Amino acid sequence: MFVVSKIIYKKFGECILISDNQIDMIVTTNVGPRIIFFGKHKGMNFLFEDLNDNFHMDDKKFQDMFGKNQIWHCYGGHRLWVSPENYYTYAPDNKKVKVDIGKNTVIFTSEIEPLRKLQKQIKIMFKNKQVYVEHVIKNCDNKVISLAPWALTSMVPKGIAFFKMNDKDTGFLPNKKIITWPYTNLSDPRLFIGKKYIALKADENNKQPFKLGLDYQYGKSVYLLDGVKFTIQCQYDNEGIYPDYGCSLETYTNNYFLEIETLGKVQSIKPKQSLRHTEIWSITQNVRKPKVINDQTIEQIFNQ
Repeated sequence: MFVVSKIIYKKFGECILISDNQIDMIVTTNVGPRIIFFGKHKGMNFLFEDLNDNFHMDDKKFQDMFGKNQIWHCYGGHRLWVSPENYYTYAPDNKKVKVDIGKNTVIFTSEIEPLRKLQKQIKIMFKNKQVYVEHVIKNCDNKVISLAPWALTSMVPKGIAFFKMNDKDTGFLPNKKIITWPYTNLSDPRLFIGKKYIALKADENNKQPFKLGLDYQYGKSVYLLDGVKFTIQCQYDNEGIYPDYGCSLETYTNNYFLEIETLGKVQSIKPKQSLRHTEIWSITQNVRKPKVINDQTIEQIFNQ
């Protein structure tokens, strides 16, 4: 059963609740859009909610670009951005969202961004106990623009994320990239790097930001929290050129949330054309957190 209803959700006001009695998803319609809730039916929310507006952008350069008193708000949850990251990435999305409800899909479309003339859309489809999250970016300008779609999912802390590294035998040549940011400390106690897998913990007592990027050919990421596994999957294009020195997957954490970020390849979009980037979300229950984090225990979680 696929049910769509309007609700009032916390400070976000009017939202859309989508449920199949196994998975619940709530999407904002007054702003964004943001997928602000995702979890098993009547269960906990995997997603971070920025109820106190701790994360926003409103410095002088930003307001010089977008206008006085303009602010970009994180809001939390899952959002669609554009890479590479710069001030244009933080285009404010604080206005009402158009909602189109179909037989088993709901489409959320933002207003056109005033500077780059981009329009973002998130299409939600429930199918076979999975949720397909399709991200669409349309070029509404009269010139070609080059960019990559960037889908960010902010998880509540106390969980742990797992990623499988590229393992293709390339002989004398390297087979993987690990990209770091200026604030990244590879000796961070939240990080585990093995031969096959990477794990990153979300610790609400550790304020130090941490970010890592991968040329992620495997395409599957896992976040484990309180015995429930949230899996995000997407396709990787071996011939594609990806942003940030070739990252198709990035993960970031601080004391508020942990992000799993998937990126599409860099593409040139002609006027009135669109590009798409799809993630597949699913939930698995009764997954035990390992007492010891190593390649063997992570592999068991991945295969469960």
